[in-house]
Amino acid sequence: MVTSLANPDALNAALRHVIETRRAGDEGVQRSNILGWHSDSEMLRWGGEAAKTLALECLRVCASRTDDPKMQGGQPRFEFGIEMWANVS
Repeated sequence: MVTSLANPDALNAALRHVIETRRAGDEGVQRSNILGWHSDSEMLRWGGEAAKTLALECLRVCASRTDDPKMQGGQPRFEFGIEMWANVS
């Protein structure tokens, strides 16, 4: 499946800005990021509108491609959750 974001250049620029700002003031976490930077997994908290926009688009796409044949009363038996972080290499 392929989907396109509205105005991806502006979204990427906004994401780059919040990530670079966060990186400048935060040492990040150590995982598999050799010679790189890995943020904490709270990007939805510190990533501003750009992170929220990306997360909501991911949820929209997932929801549009998910079917719960045993849903009752129009309500699925589950809900999606998002955890986000940034990696800079």
